[in-house]
Amino acid sequence: DKFEEKSFQLDRLRDNGGDGGARTAANMLKVTIKRWSAAEDAFDRGDYAEAIDKFESAQETSRILYNLGLCYLATQQYQQAYDALTKSIACDGYLCASYAVRATCAVYLGNNEAAIDDLKLAINTLRGHDFIDYGQLGLQYRLLRSDVLYNLAVVFCAMGGGRLREAAKNCNEALKCSEIRGDTKPQLDRLKEALDQGAKSSEQIVLFNSGLFRAPRIDKNVGEGFKPVGKSDDIITNKVAMPAPLSFGGGGGGGGGAAAGK
Repeated sequence: DKFEEKSFQLDRLRDNGGDGGARTAANMLKVTIKRWSAAEDAFDRGDYAEAIDKFESAQETSRILYNLGLCYLATQQYQQAYDALTKSIACDGYLCASYAVRATCAVYLGNNEAAIDDLKLAINTLRGHDFIDYGQLGLQYRLLRSDVLYNLAVVFCAMGGGRLREAAKNCNEALKCSEIRGDTKPQLDRLKEALDQGAKSSEQIVLFNSGLFRAPRIDKNVGEGFKPVGKSDDIITNKVAMPAPLSFGGGGGGGGGAAAGK
């Protein structure tokens, strides 16, 4: 992440005596962390509009933009959420969570093909692992391969026709994963049962309700600079009040096929 690279560079400059430019840049990073933290406070109060405003005023990094996308998703501003996550991916093409959540946005926007592309990219970014634990990056969340495969199966199932075979393949792959979330397992079982009978299913996608990447905490004892302090298990894990899940109806070609569920 560019934010952490800059932080490391500034620490090296300070260790070597630093200069005015380094101090200025360090102060800019302090401002970014201050705005990031203010956005977190608003988020924790459920004031998503304020959180969006604060995140938009902060330096654009992959994690800040991910947070922004999640806040937009919580307020059902799906295109804005999709755009923020696209920027997050531009900052860090290996942030798997951004692909997974952007796929959710694509489903809400009625673009199943885009959702499939993002879910496949998320699987590729997992590099064969069954999960990614983001604790060390300030997010208390494990992104599971089984959830990504399940969503891929659900979207393929909604599209019907020849895509049912692809749905069955991804459903079976999800069931083979070493870690499956407790509330996802029954959905997978029902989906498999329907697909085994050559039928569609009305199962809902997983919404990846991860909460926010939390800002590094500033050590006020470090002169004019800063250092992130605290461990990942100190991080607050408030979740987003996500919009209603989607369930898929019949029909549907490359694009649509999604309808808001109750």
